[in-house]
Amino acid sequence: MPGTYDLFLSYRWADKSVVEPLVAALRSRGVTVWQDAREVEDMASIQQAVATGLSATRALLAWYSGRYNESRACQWELTSAYTAGQAEGDPRRRIVVVNPESGNAHVHLPELFDQLHLSGPGVPGDAVAVEGLSQRIQTALDRVPTTPMGALQSLTPPLWLPAMGTGSSRFVGRLRDMWQLHGALQAGQAAMLTGTGGKPGLAIVRGAGGIGKSLMAEEYALRFGAAYPGGVFWLRAFGHTEGEKELDVSQRISLRDAQVLEIASRLAIDTSELSPSQVRGALTRHFVHQALPFLWVVDDLPADLGPEGLGGWQAPHPLGCTLFTTRTRRFGHVPTIELPRLDADDAVRLLTRDRLLSPGDRDTAGAICDLLGNHALAVDVTAALVDRRGLNAVQGALQHPGRDALDLAAQLDEALPNGHQRHIAATFLAGIRQLDEPAYELLRYAAVLAEAPIPIPLLVACIVAASHAATHKVDPTHARDQVDLAISQLLSQCLAEDVGADSISVHTLVSRTVRFRNPAPDSWHSVRARVVGVLSSEMTGAADDIRLHANLAPWVLHARAVSASAQGLETAELLSCVARYDFERGGYLLCRPSAVPAIGGAPEASSSSGLRGEFGLVCANGPAPVDAFEQHRQLRRRQRHAARCGLRPDEATTLQSLGQQHQPLAVEPQHLEDVPAAAAEDEDVAAEWVLSERGLHDGSQAVEAFPHVGVAGDDPHASVRRQPDHRRGASASKMQRSASPSTGPNRRTQEP
Repeated sequence: MPGTYDLFLSYRWADKSVVEPLVAALRSRGVTVWQDAREVEDMASIQQAVATGLSATRALLAWYSGRYNESRACQWELTSAYTAGQAEGDPRRRIVVVNPESGNAHVHLPELFDQLHLSGPGVPGDAVAVEGLSQRIQTALDRVPTTPMGALQSLTPPLWLPAMGTGSSRFVGRLRDMWQLHGALQAGQAAMLTGTGGKPGLAIVRGAGGIGKSLMAEEYALRFGAAYPGGVFWLRAFGHTEGEKELDVSQRISLRDAQVLEIASRLAIDTSELSPSQVRGALTRHFVHQALPFLWVVDDLPADLGPEGLGGWQAPHPLGCTLFTTRTRRFGHVPTIELPRLDADDAVRLLTRDRLLSPGDRDTAGAICDLLGNHALAVDVTAALVDRRGLNAVQGALQHPGRDALDLAAQLDEALPNGHQRHIAATFLAGIRQLDEPAYELLRYAAVLAEAPIPIPLLVACIVAASHAATHKVDPTHARDQVDLAISQLLSQCLAEDVGADSISVHTLVSRTVRFRNPAPDSWHSVRARVVGVLSSEMTGAADDIRLHANLAPWVLHARAVSASAQGLETAELLSCVARYDFERGGYLLCRPSAVPAIGGAPEASSSSGLRGEFGLVCANGPAPVDAFEQHRQLRRRQRHAARCGLRPDEATTLQSLGQQHQPLAVEPQHLEDVPAAAAEDEDVAAEWVLSERGLHDGSQAVEAFPHVGVAGDDPHASVRRQPDHRRGASASKMQRSASPSTGPNRRTQEP
C-alpha cells in the first residue's frame, strides 16, 4: 500500500530533542517513521493526526516518558492504536513502548504490563545506547504484520447522536480508571462478535456530584471511539436536576422516550405513528442490520428507576456497550468503577492550568486543592479565580469563615466542560434535597466536626442526646438503627464514604455546602453544644487512662476541631479533657494551648475548681523542665550496687554470672566525687580501683587464674560442678590458699 509507514512516533513535544537521535538511527536502518513536526493538543488536530498518520502505519512507537500521561494527544494516539490492534485480536502486537524512566509506575497500560518494555534510561546522551535501542525496536517491528492499522479498524471518529462530544483540554488524570472502564465494557464483546457466546458490555462510573463522571465518559468515548464504529449515543437520565423540584419516575421515562425517538429519527428511521416501544424495536432492527459495535451512554442515572429497572435504559441491542454514570450505590451487581477525588498532582495541574510553578507557588496551590478536597469541579471553578487574583489571595479567601469564595468563583464568566453547573452548592444540594431529615441531621453534625473519619458511635450518641433534649427519648439501640439508615442514604447519594473501622467520611465541600446553606450562627449553636457535650462525656475519665487512648484517638480529632471556636464552660471542660489526654501521652506542647483557654478563656471557668488544679497550672504555665539524665542517675543510685553515672555507659560492678568476682574492676576517672553507697557491716563487696591505679597494679602482678579452674585436661572441682553458685568446700579453700591473696574478696568490718 503506497504511502504507508513502519512506525508512528507518539511523544511529548517537550521530548522532541531527546527522541530525534533515535528517529535518525531508525531511519538509517531503513525504518520509515511518521512524526508530527508540530505540537497538537486540540481535538481537531489530534483527530487529523490519527486519521492521516496512524491509519497509514504498521505500529505505534510510544516514547513513554514521565510527562507522556499529561498529553491528551499522546493518550488519544495510544488508545487509537490499541483499539485497532484489538480488532486484530492482540493489541500488544501493534504497540512498541519505550520507557526512558528508571521505573514503570507511570505506564498506564494494564494489559501491557506483562509485555517487555524497551528500556531507555540514559539513551539520549549515549550513541551506542541509541544504536542498540534502534536495533531492538527493529527486531520488535519484524514481528508486526505489514497491514497498516487503518485497514484493521477505521480510526475516523464514529457517529455521535444527538450531538458530537467535545471533551475538554483541561481533563486531567483518570487514566487507570479509563483503561479499567474499557476492559469492563469490552469483556465478552469479542465473543459476541464471533458468535461464540459472551454477553453485552455493561459498566457503571460512580462518584459524587461534580467529581468528573460525565466528563470522563465523554473523554472515554472520544479516545476509544474507534472501538465503536456503530456510533456513540448519549442519553440523559436526569437523576439530579438543578431546580428545586425533582422529577418522578414517569417524567424521566417520558424524557427518555423522547431522546430515543430523536436518535431514531436522526438515523433516518421512520417513526411516524409508532409508540415508544415500537420506536425502540425499530432501533433494534437498525443495529441488527448494521452489525457493528456501538456505545450507549446514560448520564446521571437516578436511584429510583421504577418497575423497568436498568433494562429500560440499556442499549437496545446486545452489540451495544452500555455505560452508566450515577451517584447511587443501588446497582452493586453491575461492574462499577469508583471515581475518587483527583490525585494531588493532577489537582494542582488543573488549578494552575498546567503552568510552571515555583516551589512556593506549588505549595500554595497544593494547600488550595486540600481546602477543596481535590474535588474536580471545585478546583476547575476556582482556577478562574486564581487567574484573576493569584494563589495567595484565593487561599486566604477560602479560609475566610464568613464568606463563600466558591460562590464568587462560580459567577465568573467561564464555561465548564459539557455545560456543567458552575455552582458547587447547587451540585451537592441536588442530592441533599433527596435526603430524609435524619440523614440531613447527620450532615449537620458532620459540618461542625473535623475533616476526618467520624466514628459512628459518636453520631449515635448525638442522636441519643438530641432525643433527651426533646419530648421523646431514644435508646442507643434504636438510635443505632436510625443512624445506619441515614448513613445508607448518604452513601447512596455519594454524600459520604464508608472508610471502615465503624466510621464514615464526609467530603469537605459537602460540609461547606451545609454550613453556608444556613449561615446564621444561632442555627448551629444547639448542634455544636450537643456535640461538645457528647465529646466531653466520652472523654471524661478516659483521657486520664492511657490504656483507653487507642479507642479515644478518633474522638480527640473532633474534640480539637469543635472546641476551637466555641466558648463557655462546656467547651472549657472539653478542652481540659483534651489537655489531659495530651499530658498523659507526654504531648506537653500540645496540651498547653488546650489548657490555657480551658482555664482562662471562659468566664464560667474561673469558678470551676476542677480546671484550676495542679494539672491546669502545670499545663497553663508550661511543663516543668525535665532532666532525663538526672532522673536516670537518681534511679540507679537507689539500686543496691551504685553505678558510676558518667558521660559513658555504666559498667556493672559485679559479674553476676560468676557469683564472686575474681579481682577488682577498674573505674574510669569521670566523676570521682561520686561516693557509692556504703556496704553493710561484715558484707563481702568487690573492690574498685581508679583506672590509673589499676594500670600500676597490673604492671607488677602476674596473670592469675580463677580458683576453681584446674590444670588443663582435668575436670572442674566436683563441688563447684554440683553447686552453680560456686560455693567451695574444704578442697576449694585449700586451692584458694595456694593462690595469690590479692584474689580474695575484701571484707569490710565496719562502716566508714
